Amino acid sequence: MSIDKIIYDILISDAAVTGLVGSVTSGVASYKVFPSQAPQTTQFPFIVFEVVSTMPTNTKSGASEMDFYRVQVTSLSKTNPNANAIAEAVRGALDYYKDSQVQNISFQNQNSGFDNISSQDGVYLKYQDYLLTLTR
Repeated sequence: MSIDKIIYDILISDAAVTGLVGSVTSGVASYKVFPSQAPQTTQFPFIVFEVVSTMPTNTKSGASEMDFYRVQVTSLSKTNPNANAIAEAVRGALDYYKDSQVQNISFQNQNSGFDNISSQDGVYLKYQDYLLTLTR
């Protein structure tokens, strides 16, 4: 399973996350959680995530059986309180998540930003970095 699918599935399975970002309907409902880039017409708020790097754990005897992924999740909203709430919900969904394939997801840090070029009123951003340990 791809790392994008893993992150997407975790986030859309969390009621707090989907309750805050909502969904778009274009024939079939889909949640406003996007790998790499949101469609230009996406209404705020929404989430974008991307894999920043992949680090294998190669051994002398073979290829890596466990990889580390650095993932950045960005929460975007028209208001700062809503961007904060989305970031908190994302952290609640991802931090210390584990399953049969994901050994662990750990929160690393968070930064804030404001983009007044993307929209007339501006957009509040919360950038969160996570480290995922994934069995291959």
